[in-house]
Amino acid sequence: GDSPAGLVMGRGCYVPSQQGLFVFGGTDVESGEFSADLWMLRDGARRAGKHDRRWRRVSRDAGRPGLGAAPPPRTNCALCAAPWSAPPETTGEGCIFVHGGEGQ
Repeated sequence: GDSPAGLVMGRGCYVPSQQGLFVFGGTDVESGEFSADLWMLRDGARRAGKHDRRWRRVSRDAGRPGLGAAPPPRTNCALCAAPWSAPPETTGEGCIFVHGGEGQ
């Protein structure tokens, strides 16, 4: 599919930017296979006071050496600043990631 919702997001590399939140890679929950695709999370229209965030694949295998290697993994979420190792209940309000587990 065109959504990385099934990835173990905590294993990816997160880079905030003015264009959105970039995600380099992750591990698929079902297959266990690593994906180095580059995804970008963009803020869409506001609905019911919340951003309608949508994922878009920017390029495949962006994390491979020579193809724009991913930066070092972040220790804190780029969206809510909670540590990746934090329990899910400590995830920042409105954050789409479940910290310490898989992406939601």
